[in-house]
Amino acid sequence: QTIDDKSEPAAVLRNLDKVLPTEQQDHRIVVIDRFYTSAALGLELLSNNTYAVGTIQTRCIGFPAELKEKRKKRPDDIVRGSYALAR
Repeated sequence: QTIDDKSEPAAVLRNLDKVLPTEQQDHRIVVIDRFYTSAALGLELLSNNTYAVGTIQTRCIGFPAELKEKRKKRPDDIVRGSYALAR
């Protein structure tokens, strides 16, 4: 999957190129908020020896359908608004 030059992942890559020194060849870790995190960005960063940590929106383009979880429902035997205290 290619990254569009005007997309958010491309902006992240451009900013990282300007901020991080190019002579360092070690692995890096980047923390990204959910508005900029995507599967395409993660793969591109990984190819540049950069790991990404962040929350990804499952509705974004390119997110694999097999990784999406269905919403969990409350069991019928638990009344809405009930709680239990643990000791």
